[in-house]
Amino acid sequence: MSGPDLDVPTSNRPVARSEVAPPPSGSQPGPRDPGLRTHTEGDVTLPFAGQPGHGRAASLRRQPVRIVDGRIEGGYRNTFELICPACGDDPALDYSQVSPRLQWLRGPRALQAALAAYEKHLGLRPRPDEASRGSSGAGAAKTGMTQSFTEETLGGYRHEALLYSGMAEFLTGTTSFIRRAVSAGDPILVVVNSSKISMLRNELGAEAGQVSFADMAEVGGNPGRIISAWRAFVQAHAGASQLYGIGEPVDPGRSPAELAECQLHEALLNVAFDVSTPFWLLCPYDLGALAADVIDEAYRTHPFVVPGRNGKARSSFRPINLADPFARRLPPRPAGSAYLAIQPGGLGKVRTLVADLAQRAGLGLQSANAIVQAVSEIASNSLHFGGGGELHAWTDDQSLVCEVSDHGHITSPLAGRLPPTPDTAPGAGLWLANQLCDLVQIYSSPGRTAIRLHQNL
Repeated sequence: MSGPDLDVPTSNRPVARSEVAPPPSGSQPGPRDPGLRTHTEGDVTLPFAGQPGHGRAASLRRQPVRIVDGRIEGGYRNTFELICPACGDDPALDYSQVSPRLQWLRGPRALQAALAAYEKHLGLRPRPDEASRGSSGAGAAKTGMTQSFTEETLGGYRHEALLYSGMAEFLTGTTSFIRRAVSAGDPILVVVNSSKISMLRNELGAEAGQVSFADMAEVGGNPGRIISAWRAFVQAHAGASQLYGIGEPVDPGRSPAELAECQLHEALLNVAFDVSTPFWLLCPYDLGALAADVIDEAYRTHPFVVPGRNGKARSSFRPINLADPFARRLPPRPAGSAYLAIQPGGLGKVRTLVADLAQRAGLGLQSANAIVQAVSEIASNSLHFGGGGELHAWTDDQSLVCEVSDHGHITSPLAGRLPPTPDTAPGAGLWLANQLCDLVQIYSSPGRTAIRLHQNL
């Protein structure tokens, strides 16, 4: 379904910046407002640009794959977006070019959800928060936790943080989200720690049988494994109209290195799925247990935030730099770390050194063999893609750490987080390292890359 009635260009011309499509002959006033002009195409009633409210300029269109310099490229998706120039949007801009606030307004959405969002945006139906005004006490707190879970969010990928204070608020926010999926018969996967799984099962009762649960300690002890788990869930339910997930990787019990990787993981989740994927992922954050800077980072890595009673609604989302996703400060190595140059024909020396250090650190045989194999794979990658480099290794209070550095530059944001394919098999070392090690960290900028592999003692 395309054409001028959806404000969708029918050729590869620039998108009109101020063009308003007039109602075609035979169009009728809308049933809710005599000024709302509509047109029936098949069984669907579509609104036109030039309607009352918001500068009489809001319109719906089928979402372009991308817009480059004002021109449509790649055709259109099977989702729709709401464009409102009066709210600051510009139809000639690609979805990725507009602010998080305007991305939230645009959608994308399935057709019926887009029509509902259009009507609501023009004030043709009460907003959920307006309908709930006047509530107070515990009821108000519960309503506040669920205001964002509305129909307008369906039909595309949504990555959202849920800020909560205390277990009661965690259960209120997550169970309302879960029950939405259960009542619609939609698949949902909940990945939290084992104690929270037990509490959720108890709270949900019989409904828990319709929910898939997984322990975060098993799925995401190494945060580099989590995205592949979510991708597997989405792929397992390909064709579903809507999917839901809850994942809580950021935990106060994480080490500083693990926490840094959890935060990177959250930033990478924003590029892990196509925007049209019908997947709503909710990430709980404990306001009472996490440091203020961790909560600030949650705002920066989530396009949408449910603030909770003790949180403040604000917009500070910051998309990851796709040209340099791993450009960050490399923490200094401790003095006296072991060193070995990585040279052609020297992988045997690399394995011998790591095996010796693992034995001295007291690693079990399985863990020792795993990090020996992982370091060997990364060193091999260094020889093939970075021209060779250096190996440094040391132990800290928690783990044996091996760092491989060279002059390469990693720019693929999901490097090591997705299973290798025939096209990516030569670079599969990072994926294998994530499967073998307790933590993998990538630090990379032009001319310098360091990969740190951690194996817990």
